[in-house]
Amino acid sequence: MIDRCRTCGSVTGHPEIRLAASLIAALQRVALLSNREMEVFHLLSGGPSNRELSKALYITERTAKAHVASILQKLSVDSRLQACLVAGAFHTQNCPKGQWQTATPPDEMANVRSS
Repeated sequence: MIDRCRTCGSVTGHPEIRLAASLIAALQRVALLSNREMEVFHLLSGGPSNRELSKALYITERTAKAHVASILQKLSVDSRLQACLVAGAFHTQNCPKGQWQTATPPDEMANVRSS
């Protein structure tokens, strides 16, 4: 079945159809991520900075930046925002209803780990 826009009837070139197709393709590429990249990917849905990622995962900002760059490349997305949207969609699709929550902020994670 070919997806068509309900409003204009367009099949090709419609932004919403292209967006849905690219999201589905990116979700399928999540399997390409390494274990450490998956940890970063899970945190991305909350929109953290590289500094926040580095604090949460006890890595340097440079390493966090490298992981994010690798995730963008493997998912074939153009921006960190797109990767955040893919992460949110991934969690919505793969986590039992009501059990997924956004990542704990890094400053709160430090308190949890130190106790």
